[in-house]
Amino acid sequence: MKKCIYWFIWLAMLSPFAVIAAEQSIPETTEVNSWHLGVSLGYGEMISPLTDGDDIALYVMPDIRYFGEYFYLENTTLGYSLKETPNYSIDLVGLLNQDGLYFPNDQRDLIAAASPPLQITIAPFPIEEEEVEQPDIAIYPKKKSLSYMAGVAWRYRGEMDINVVLASDITAGHHGKELHANIKKQFNIGRLEFESKVGMSYKDAALVNYYYGVSEDELPFGFEYLDYRPGAAINWHVQLQLGYPISDHFWLVSSYRYDNNDSEIANSPIVAKDDFQSYFFGFKWVL
Repeated sequence: MKKCIYWFIWLAMLSPFAVIAAEQSIPETTEVNSWHLGVSLGYGEMISPLTDGDDIALYVMPDIRYFGEYFYLENTTLGYSLKETPNYSIDLVGLLNQDGLYFPNDQRDLIAAASPPLQITIAPFPIEEEEVEQPDIAIYPKKKSLSYMAGVAWRYRGEMDINVVLASDITAGHHGKELHANIKKQFNIGRLEFESKVGMSYKDAALVNYYYGVSEDELPFGFEYLDYRPGAAINWHVQLQLGYPISDHFWLVSSYRYDNNDSEIANSPIVAKDDFQSYFFGFKWVL
């Protein structure tokens, strides 16, 4: 079970953090019923923004893609084409929400137990005229379920690619919604390939509250008034990927992504940083 969870997480990394060699190795007009397989070996991290959160190390990143006449698979993303033209497509999609990857599960709890918890120092009641040492209150991120989303995607292909996805939770039970939009540009200098991307993510109140809210029953007695119920949030991100082909099947690759958190997320007592950062560098083999 543990190995299955880790493979699922590795595959999930490829959704927002795909290495440029994967796309460079797939022609713009793909053959129907074709598989595209690859694997990246190197080192990277998804740096957790949570208080006392464990960063996720990246050593092996598989890349599994299938393109049928209507159905396609891109790692953990599933799609079914409703309409396709040379310039744009409209698809039904299923994709993994990224917020849940940072929260504890049964395996990561063992690591967190050996780490010192973040202490938040606050006074439960107003005290006048004398200073006293304030108690330490530890607020831990609780276990959260991974959320698989289903919705519709619109993609435009041109000098710059535009991707818009609207999806709703179908597995975790919070029924939250996300709207993703990004613009992507690929270019090269000699044999060095670049891909730049800028985008935003709108997360509704149900989704943000499920992952980043703190309810009264999570707080010590006397501190119930510190419960946190965030509203909807808009995050933005930038990403740069580089790839250098050594051969038709072997690439040097690197990638960096920065996500800025909306204040509704950054102000949560279980969030220590106002951003997400991810990076990877290494080699990629493409079949």
